[in-house]
Amino acid sequence: MATKGREQLSAISDAVLSGPTSPAMVRQRPLPAPTQLMNLTGGHLESKAEIERLKKEQGKALVIRLDLCDDGPFHSSPLDPVRVANLKANLKENPQTTPAQLRPAAAGRFQILAGRHRKAALLELGREEWLVTIREASDDEAERVTFYDNLLAPQLTDYAKYLGLAQRKASRSFTVRELETESGLSKSQVARLLSFERLPAAARQLVASKPSAIGANVVELLAALAKDHGDRVVQAVELVVEGKLKASKAPAWVTAPPKEKNAERRRQPSTDLAVDGTRYVRIRRRDGLLSMAFTSAQEADELERIITELIKDRIAKLKSLS
Repeated sequence: MATKGREQLSAISDAVLSGPTSPAMVRQRPLPAPTQLMNLTGGHLESKAEIERLKKEQGKALVIRLDLCDDGPFHSSPLDPVRVANLKANLKENPQTTPAQLRPAAAGRFQILAGRHRKAALLELGREEWLVTIREASDDEAERVTFYDNLLAPQLTDYAKYLGLAQRKASRSFTVRELETESGLSKSQVARLLSFERLPAAARQLVASKPSAIGANVVELLAALAKDHGDRVVQAVELVVEGKLKASKAPAWVTAPPKEKNAERRRQPSTDLAVDGTRYVRIRRRDGLLSMAFTSAQEADELERIITELIKDRIAKLKSLS
């Protein structure tokens, strides 16, 4: 993705979640007010006053309990275990310096807009608290932040990016042009990612089972073939997912004649007729083609005359029956 596109995507998050005061880079240690650990009991904020105090501290870094934070409704892909493992290794040796982004939810709980992989890593490390910033955000703003925060992650698969774009397209009734403008991606990039939706449903299910197996460049080519070769496209994707076919070779495999038929033709038997142990003629037939290979050119001439007369007699009989 171009630098301009990355800057535009970063600006989306900043526009929604940043306030007059940028979140401070707070180390994981006891923090002075107002970035002190909020007094939380029984999974809820202690009082309405505490909730009101929290609202006033929007945009500032706070430390809160992990068990009060839930995934929001706009995450379109499952957690990436590799990404969680990398974050776990980093957070084991270093303090969390980048706050997660949350919005208030019901009953004193919070929805995660950005940072769910960090939460998973911290939980695996046995941590109970994490550094966050909290902002009021509409569903539209929350969806934008959730998706575009992930879109910037280099390890995100093309299929996961497609799911996010498709969700954004459906929820806002966006055109490709509008997605291009909002995301910072080019028109061709957006169209390429959306080509997953033009695969047969069975092929999409296969991709979903192993999203890293096939990228948008190949999917765009397969989608163009799906109308005339739907079954072959599904078979090709299945082979790719199973590791039996390279993704880059899948489009050519779809349009190539099935190897099974070619092999069957090559295996069609021949019949040898012999005279006193010496081959006289080898007869082969493939579909409507009958060939005879005589060892003697003279015999070939004679049999050509005989066979021609035989065919003429056969034609005459067929005509008399019609």
